[in-house]
Amino acid sequence: MGSELRLVLIISFVSVLVFSTSSSPLPRFPRQNRARIQLFGEDRNDYQYETKYFSQQLDHFSFADLPKFSQRYLINSAHWTGASELGPIFLYCGNEGDIEWFATNSGFIWEIAPKFGALLVFPEHRYYGESMPYGSKEEAYKNATTLSYLTTEQALADFAVFVTDLKRNLSAEASPVVLFGGSYGGMLAAWMRLKYPHIAIGALASSAPILQFEDIVPPQTFYDIVSNDFKRESSSCFNTIKNSWDAIIAEGQKANGLQQLSKTFHFCRALNSTDDLSDWLDSAYSYLAMVDYPYPADFMMPLPGHPIKEVCRKIDGASSDASILERIYAGVSVYYNYTGKVGCFELDDDPHGLDGWNWQACTEMVMPMSSSQKNSMFTAYDFNYSSYKEDCWNTFRVNPRPRWVTTELGGHDIETTLKSFGSNIIFSNGLLDPWSGGSVLKNLSSTIVALVTKEGGHHLDLRPSTPEDPKWLVEQREAEIGLIQGWIRTYRLEKEAQFPLLKRSWESSLLEKEQELLVVEEKIASKESKVLANQAVILKKRKSDVEGELESKCKLAEDEIESKRRVWELREVDIKQREDLVGEKEHDLEVQSRTMAEKEKDITERSYSLDEKEKHLNATEEDINPKTTLLENEKERLRKLDYDLQQTLVSLEDKRKHVDSATEKLEALSETSELSILEMKLKEELDDMRGQKLELLAEADRMKVEKAKFEAEWEHIDVKREELRKEVEYITRQREAFSIVISSLQNVSEDKHELPSNQTQAPPSIMVVLSEIVKITKVTCETEFINKVSNIECSDDPSEAGTKMVEEKKQDSDCSETGIKEKDSDDGGIVT
Repeated sequence: MGSELRLVLIISFVSVLVFSTSSSPLPRFPRQNRARIQLFGEDRNDYQYETKYFSQQLDHFSFADLPKFSQRYLINSAHWTGASELGPIFLYCGNEGDIEWFATNSGFIWEIAPKFGALLVFPEHRYYGESMPYGSKEEAYKNATTLSYLTTEQALADFAVFVTDLKRNLSAEASPVVLFGGSYGGMLAAWMRLKYPHIAIGALASSAPILQFEDIVPPQTFYDIVSNDFKRESSSCFNTIKNSWDAIIAEGQKANGLQQLSKTFHFCRALNSTDDLSDWLDSAYSYLAMVDYPYPADFMMPLPGHPIKEVCRKIDGASSDASILERIYAGVSVYYNYTGKVGCFELDDDPHGLDGWNWQACTEMVMPMSSSQKNSMFTAYDFNYSSYKEDCWNTFRVNPRPRWVTTELGGHDIETTLKSFGSNIIFSNGLLDPWSGGSVLKNLSSTIVALVTKEGGHHLDLRPSTPEDPKWLVEQREAEIGLIQGWIRTYRLEKEAQFPLLKRSWESSLLEKEQELLVVEEKIASKESKVLANQAVILKKRKSDVEGELESKCKLAEDEIESKRRVWELREVDIKQREDLVGEKEHDLEVQSRTMAEKEKDITERSYSLDEKEKHLNATEEDINPKTTLLENEKERLRKLDYDLQQTLVSLEDKRKHVDSATEKLEALSETSELSILEMKLKEELDDMRGQKLELLAEADRMKVEKAKFEAEWEHIDVKREELRKEVEYITRQREAFSIVISSLQNVSEDKHELPSNQTQAPPSIMVVLSEIVKITKVTCETEFINKVSNIECSDDPSEAGTKMVEEKKQDSDCSETGIKEKDSDDGGIVT
């Protein structure tokens, strides 16, 4: 993350969207795993409604003849008292998603409907769910022109036109309308009450951050609240998460680091960058802060009560040998896989169809957000509008208008706006909800009321009631019911005063009693006014004293806190230095330990080598002893041989003398003529024998070559014989089919005689049969050739056998050609 651009955007009940220039250019709906246990909450089957459609204008602010679209709405009239009784209409302002999801997660409205005798209506926001202009989502989201009608102004006008038409059709023009909404829907409810005050008498805007624009609130507010929610549970958990971002980047930069991260966090597919993982974790932490409810719920995911506490318990309670990323995975699994039924996680998954919010975020719903270095557990970064604008242009070819919402609907001076032009609006917020920082948190008038709960989550008051509801939540809902009752009561009194003819007969008696009650109330009011006046004076004085006392105490407390903070900062610096020193010493010890281990290993290896050498020397010594004895014996034997050799030399010397004398005699004999002639004849015979020997050797070599050639040719003939045997078997099978072909040929001959004389072309059936005849004729010739080859007798000269085979093959080829010609002739010249 670091200096990358980020923008967190509001998404109805659920959404935190993140801009990241290093990943995708658009805000993305936070990822949901696909193994969702239950999408719509615990009591979804208890809510019954009809689904209907209203033909809605595409553009309310021009008179161009544009095509209309079908706006879906859900309606329940089971408890409505009717138009004649001025039964109220409770209208939920649809958010940026499927309307059924919002309807089934707004149990508070369903529960109070019987009490008020109210008609429930849930109109769907344009461009979401099934309410698609141009007939389909593909056409509606085609380009900037088709998306240009997706604006807050058009959506508010949709609701105004819809409810006006609905009241007219029900003849309920006089029935009061009360608006409800949560998050973005809460913003729409509050804005509609301001923009169309004649349409609705009041609005309950739950978790509605209408101030989250421009610089009305600090941009760090959202992430500071998320971080504080974790820090209040565990400071070590907070620090682990804060340190994890650097660990993720470091791991991702390693070889195969992204694969290892994908494995550690159990993703179904490999990560493309560490930004994808960071956004995935960012979404989980933000959601957990929003839905940190005091009881188990499955609004976003199946979660336990106080889920942040459980996440930090997993992170802090991991084994000592677990890495920081393994701790983070254990914690975030509470959100993504609390049931343990998910095998792997998909990064990109939008189960609620919120694609249109990307467009809204790039046009008018620009909510700048940053992360501070000091208070946030997220990586520090600042909102960069230039990068934001560039991303929107690259995606939609539009430029944002960051000041349009505050210009159109107010914001900078919201207090004056609401006091002067607004009334009957409830802003309900829980301070654990990170969106509460952008909402109205104080009463602005007697009718612009802020109901704030310290432990509340994201529009928890609109959720269905449960036995586990804490007392403060029950009291918050009772206060909301009381205010709505007051709006309706006042409206009915005003209507009755304007139209006395509408009073029913049974109301006359009530009127008298009401008049009596009014007299009593006036008397009580006069007494109360006096008492209140006296108490007001006393309380004012007491308030002044208490405020002065509190101010002095606060100043003292602030000074004390500041001094303690400085002391703690010094202590933290000292502890940090000590930790660094300890870390250095640990590093030195680790280096020394590794060195000692290496030396010990070297000594062990040398000791083992010496032992081996000693064993080798002992074995060598044992081998040398018998060899020494053998050498002594060998020396003795050599002495005897030397003596024998001396005797042999003496004997040889005597023989040499005899040879010399014989030589002298031979030389004397060679002088005679007979000896010379005999010597010449012997030399000639020797020369003849040498020549015959050379010829015999050459003939032997030639015979060897001829033998090798002969053996190779006969091996080739054996292979050919085997192939020919297989062909004989194939031809035998063909002969079996020949009888069938003959019968077909006879039929063809009969057909041939029946043909008209002027027909020169044979029918297709005859052509097929003749083709078969040609094939069989060729097979017959080949069979004859094989039989001839099989009858070839082995010859002493393999070349003669090969020549004979070639001649036979040629004859068979002639036979095949002759057979084909004969068949052609027999069939009357029909060419196949």
